[in-house]
Amino acid sequence: MVLIFSFALAGCHTIHPVAQPDSALLKSISPKSAKIGLVLDSVYRDYKSKDRGDMFADPQTYLIGQALVPLTTAYFEKAFQSVSVYETLPNKLELHGEGYVIRPRIREFDNELIGFSEQEISVTLAAEIYDQNMNLMKEVKAHAYEEGKLGFFNSSKDSGLIVSRGLQKALLAVIKEIEKVLTP
Repeated sequence: MVLIFSFALAGCHTIHPVAQPDSALLKSISPKSAKIGLVLDSVYRDYKSKDRGDMFADPQTYLIGQALVPLTTAYFEKAFQSVSVYETLPNKLELHGEGYVIRPRIREFDNELIGFSEQEISVTLAAEIYDQNMNLMKEVKAHAYEEGKLGFFNSSKDSGLIVSRGLQKALLAVIKEIEKVLTP
């Protein structure tokens, strides 16, 4: 019984997506002159997924929020003139001159293993856009895919890189949707 339990635990993985922004993706952003507030609350910061990708795959936990917060901050700082980060949705008296407040959300994270050597990640991000009076203007959504090869001995590291790239593509897509709303 102990032997079976130890084999079951041997395959458990915690996947840490890479929090370093991809310089090529960052360069594709054209900065806008808007001042924004960015709400990165505990729901966003602590987001985890236990999506194994396949019923035969080892149990794994993806610590999405761990990478998503620094990536979100980096991408929004590149996209907008000024970014103030909030941990909760502020009221209008707490704002520091921001014209808009944006609260990103993870709507969907799917992990699909293809055979034993490939992985496909699907990410849907949403962003609530508030005006300076904290009235909800609009919610936008964006979707991104990323796929890649998994090495046999480095599958956790490879998976973390694939997830990071998928998150970054979703951030780029949601920023483009936000810019459409903010551009008159």
